[in-house]
Amino acid sequence: MNKETPQSVDFAYSLGLAEITQLAKAKRVQEIAQILELEEADVQLSLQCVGDELRKGSSEEDSSSSRVSHFAHMVRVAYMVKHFFPYDIRSRRLAMLHDIKEEALPDQEETFASSDLAVDIDLLTEQPAELKDLEFFTAILPNGFDPVYFVKYRKFIADLHLNWDRLGALELCDRLDASTSASYLLHPKYASRLQYKALESLGRVWATLAVDTSEISQIIKNNYRAWFNTFGITEEKVEASARIFLLDI
Repeated sequence: MNKETPQSVDFAYSLGLAEITQLAKAKRVQEIAQILELEEADVQLSLQCVGDELRKGSSEEDSSSSRVSHFAHMVRVAYMVKHFFPYDIRSRRLAMLHDIKEEALPDQEETFASSDLAVDIDLLTEQPAELKDLEFFTAILPNGFDPVYFVKYRKFIADLHLNWDRLGALELCDRLDASTSASYLLHPKYASRLQYKALESLGRVWATLAVDTSEISQIIKNNYRAWFNTFGITEEKVEASARIFLLDI
C-alpha cells in the first residue's frame, strides 16, 4: 500500500479520483490510459463493452441523479488499485476490465474473451443458481430473506477466496468504490423488506472480506456502518448474515 502520510494521501487521492471520474464521464480514453499507466486498448475495450450504461447505485454521492456509468466505475476502481497497490499492474488492468462480461451491451457479451485476462473476468461474473443450493437456502433462511441472492453469491464469494492472491486487490477496490454510497437500498422496490435487503447486501460484503484484515477492509466496513441506523440493522446481524454466505454445503 502507498506509504505517504495519510494527510497527503487523502488530498491527492480524492483530487485524482474526482479528476479521473470526470474524464471517464467524458470518455477521454487517451487521458485515462495515461493517468492509469495502462494501454489504451484496455481502456477502449472496457468502454466498447459497456458503453454509457449506468450503475444502479451512485459512486460519488447519494443523489440518484448523479449515478456513474459502468465504465466510470471501472476507471475509478483501476485508479484505486493504482493508488493502494501501485506495483500490481495486472490487478489494475483487471480493474479496468472486470465488469465487461457481466455488464456487457447486448452485442458485446463475448467480447471479453479477446482479453488475456478473460479467465479472471469470467471468474468475476456471477453464475446461475443451482437447484440443489436453492432448495437448501430456501429451507434454512428465515422468512424475508431471498434464497436466490444467497445462492448466487455464496459460490462467487467462495471462488474469490480461493483466488484471493490474484483477485483480492481488485475486489477490495471494487468494494471500496461501491461502499461510497448504499443509497440504492433506499429504492422504493426494497421498502417493504429494507432490513432484509440491507442484511443480504452488507452480509455479502462482510463475507467477502472475511479473508482480509487490511486497512482497506476496515474503511469499507466503516463506510457501511454509517448506514446501519438508516437501515435499522446492527453489526451482529450483518455478521450473522455473512456466516450464511460462508456455509460449506
